[in-house]
Amino acid sequence: MIRKMSALALLLAALSGLQARDGRPEPLETLHVVQVFDTNDEDLKESLVIDEKRMTKFWTKYIPSGRLNLITLTGEEAFPAGISQTLRALRRKVTPKDAVVFYFGGHGALIEKPGREQYHVIRFR
Repeated sequence: MIRKMSALALLLAALSGLQARDGRPEPLETLHVVQVFDTNDEDLKESLVIDEKRMTKFWTKYIPSGRLNLITLTGEEAFPAGISQTLRALRRKVTPKDAVVFYFGGHGALIEKPGREQYHVIRFR
C-alpha cells in the first residue's frame, strides 16, 4: 500500500506539469520511467516479479502510451553497468518538458552520519 501511495504521489507530481513564464502550467510531453528490479536476489525474486507486474500495470493504466517511455531492467540488466548505460542513453532523449521517475525494487540500507541520513542500494549477487 505504501509503495502504491508513493508511486501515486510521484505520478501526480510528474503530471502536474511545469510552470510556464506566465504562470500557467505546461503539460509534460513524456514521462520516462526507469524501473529496476533486483531479481538476482533469490530471497526477493518472487515478490519483485509481482512488484514489476503491478508497477508496469500502474504506469500503463494512468499514462497514455504516447506519453510514456517505460524501461524495465531485471536480472543481469539490473547491475550497475546496465543501470548506468540505461540512464546515459535516457539522458540524450529527455527534454526540459519531460519528467523522469526512477523506481528501484531490491535491498537498501540506511547509513546514518552526523547531521544527515543516506539510503544506499545494496547489490546482491
